[in-house]
Amino acid sequence: MVSRKEDAVDFNKLEEEVTAAMEAEAHYYRENDAKFRAINQRVATYEEFRDIVLASHLKPLDKEDRLDKLQCNQPWNQVATRLDTSRIEEMPSGELSKVYKKPANGHEFDRDWRRLCQTNADKYAFLLWLGADVIGQIFKAEISFGLLGDIVVALDDQYQSCHNHMIVAMLERFGTVNRFKLSLDFFSKEEKEACRRLFDKLLKECEANDGTMDVPDKTVVDQKHVSSNSDTQSAAVKLLFTKHEILFLKEKYAV
Repeated sequence: MVSRKEDAVDFNKLEEEVTAAMEAEAHYYRENDAKFRAINQRVATYEEFRDIVLASHLKPLDKEDRLDKLQCNQPWNQVATRLDTSRIEEMPSGELSKVYKKPANGHEFDRDWRRLCQTNADKYAFLLWLGADVIGQIFKAEISFGLLGDIVVALDDQYQSCHNHMIVAMLERFGTVNRFKLSLDFFSKEEKEACRRLFDKLLKECEANDGTMDVPDKTVVDQKHVSSNSDTQSAAVKLLFTKHEILFLKEKYAV
């Protein structure tokens, strides 16, 4: 005869198993629907397809939800908040790699920019870490509409004079990408004002130091105006070229 103890059912365990099975089934159908949605949208790359599927669990905010009451506990925000942009050039690349994953193309940059860079401080640090050369490679094909204006606003808002040479180099690279002129045409009034302020800051800092803006490894100088045995004259021409470079860029950005 089977004892009553052996007939007992562990309802807690049974409930856990049923709940897990229901969640697994919901997860399957949710991702399956996301795949069909991505196909119908005719996404251009696998990365876009993957992002839609991975984000299938996200829900839109209700009318009662308020952004200022939402808690953001992402490691990105915790680390980026402590990131000292004035020391970014001194920080080991491994330390920054824990915070930022380097994008390989314009799509990945745009995705990370909008998902992860929640503040202008985040955006500024992200740009400094990438540097002008990487940015030039990322946007070798083209730059998304509206992105350049957002970048200029971040550079203006978080501007630090110790990064002058990096900012100028980035502005140079952006000036060579496809859709650059079209991006300028789509600048909002606020973005145009931010762009004008940024160039004014660069020029003011250069003039305040008697044209001594720090531009490391700047090798291009006008040899027509300097003798080969005069270090002082060579430095003066080098700095004059830097100021001319900023003025040229300011004109190119139509500010």
